[in-house]
This record gives sequence, C-alpha cells and structure tokens, in this order.
Amino acid sequence: MKEHARFMATQPGFISVNLRRSKDGGHVVNYVQWTNPEKLAAAHHSPEFRKKWPRFGEIVREIEPRLYEVVHVEAA
Repeated sequence: MKEHARFMATQPGFISVNLRRSKDGGHVVNYVQWTNPEKLAAAHHSPEFRKKWPRFGEIVREIEPRLYEVVHVEAA
C-alpha cells in the first residue's frame, strides 16, 4: 500500500493520502483525495500503473472502493 501511495502521489490531480490500519491488523482504510474523479481514473488506467499493479482490476472487486463528496471540513 505504501508503494502504491507513493506512486499515486506523483500523478496529476493527487492531493493527499492517509493509510489507516485497524488496531487488530485486520483492516486497512486508504483515504485518498484527488482534485476530481477523472484524474483518479486516469492514474489508475495509466500504462505505468497497470505495469506495476497488473492485478488491480481483480483486487478492486475484493475491496470496497467508494467516491465521496466533501461536505464539511473543520480543523484546529
């Protein structure tokens, strides 16, 4: 996941990534922010991405990817 995050950080439209692991080690949350969904899709379909992660299409069926809209942010 860290290697995947480092690659995505170099792609156009990338804003940030947060990887979170549950205390029991059974789950990982990959929270990624992009400027828009089209740039995220372009990064996933780039030849370099497909070469590094050829099984991504299979893996995505096992995870539960969702796109969310930011409705509120509050920071200290």
